Amino acid sequence: MRILIADDHPFIRKGIRETLADELGCLEICEAPDGIEAYRLLVSMPFDLAIVDIAMPGKDGIELIKEVLPLRPGLPFLVMSVYSEREFAERCYRCGARGYLAKACPPPRFLDAVRRILGGGTYVSPEYAELLLLRNGKEGTEVLSDRELAVMRLFAAGKSLTEIGQELCLSVKTISTYKTRAMEK
Repeated sequence: MRILIADDHPFIRKGIRETLADELGCLEICEAPDGIEAYRLLVSMPFDLAIVDIAMPGKDGIELIKEVLPLRPGLPFLVMSVYSEREFAERCYRCGARGYLAKACPPPRFLDAVRRILGGGTYVSPEYAELLLLRNGKEGTEVLSDRELAVMRLFAAGKSLTEIGQELCLSVKTISTYKTRAMEK
């Protein structure tokens, strides 16, 4: 398994690398100190996961995701940032990220996000899922359709699109459409 860690702070890269190595065992971990080097690495070799910061020299994380995904469709990105989810998570998900975490999160939450994403799912923190459901001061059922609400609750519980589809007896494509609509709302 090959993972890229792109962050301009060496100490952060080291902490992520050591946490992954301790918990996931044999990995090939590449590092990039900026968005330009991250782009170069991501287009030159295959990766199973890219963990990127938003604010990096050269290219920010959002720009990096937008430029790499057309060249490496399906490459999962986990964004880690000092910025709150309220400010940037939605932008990251819309451009194709599979997860967004605050750098202040505890290691078990980080590892949960990595495992879910490597397993083909998406990670949304419980706090951000609640924010989505209560957006604009309205209850979730007022903002989302019943089906969108059901999909988002299962998504927030850590279920993959495939698992949600099986549970609701719907295709993965249909679940993805409900998820996209809910995220837009």
